[in-house]
Amino acid sequence: MNYGGPLRDLAGYDASGRRARHLKVLHAQLEIRPLDDVGREVMRAGAREAALVREDVLDLVQRQLEELVRARYELPAFSRLLETALEVREQVNAEFYAAVVAVLTPLECDQLERLWHSVGEFQSTPWNALRSDPGKLSSKTVDAAITRYHWMSTELPYPQLDGILPQSKREQFGEEARNLHAGQMKLLDWGKRLALGAILLVERRVRLLDDLAGMLVKGVRRLHTDARETHALEELKRRARAGVLVGTLKQVVLAYQKEESDEDRYQGIRYTLEGRDDTLLEACQAFELAGVVV
Repeated sequence: MNYGGPLRDLAGYDASGRRARHLKVLHAQLEIRPLDDVGREVMRAGAREAALVREDVLDLVQRQLEELVRARYELPAFSRLLETALEVREQVNAEFYAAVVAVLTPLECDQLERLWHSVGEFQSTPWNALRSDPGKLSSKTVDAAITRYHWMSTELPYPQLDGILPQSKREQFGEEARNLHAGQMKLLDWGKRLALGAILLVERRVRLLDDLAGMLVKGVRRLHTDARETHALEELKRRARAGVLVGTLKQVVLAYQKEESDEDRYQGIRYTLEGRDDTLLEACQAFELAGVVV
């Protein structure tokens, strides 16, 4: 577009009346509307839709831009988009916090409030113990994990949060809670403090149960594998015994079938069984105990 001046005079162009006239032409050509109250509601609606599942403010800004472009509104300054995103995110999160607190009983609220207060001679807090990562569960740490689960089950509440928060928001709130020590939790708004505490408590308890269940499954599989190996070994032994018995029986029958005297037959059978009679009897008894021989 020729606006009547060289490109190096863009600053002058921006300050001139020509820029305003050209923008009007472009807006008319592209059917772009100036941002009005309806457009600002479009911004807020887009930010709110994103805030229901996202926490990053830039995701909310991007969603606002998408909605404004779709509705053919003039884009506002970035500061306005950022301000709206922050405001809407705070409002949506406050609604989520309130929803979590609404399902807590007075006793559960009291139990949660005790988490960020020091106990014991070392002035440690249950909250810092809760948010600490116990690490990967192993055979060496399973007793400590069971003790930890008993502590959670007997001294801490177990709020039911199913269906209250989208999984993405629960993960985001859980991460935020893990990064806050007890002193920082005390400075938060009451509702947010209780909500983050409840969310992390459920997260830690579910993870611990999953880890213990996984350990149990591995143990059962190991037992099953050991049992199969033991069964396979016994099967090999059984076949070996059967082979010995069948081979011996064959030799006895061949010795009996020889066209010789009874004495020769007896000596042939004796030669076959000599020194092996106890072993053969044990093999027969093993088959009887296994129910193979009736």
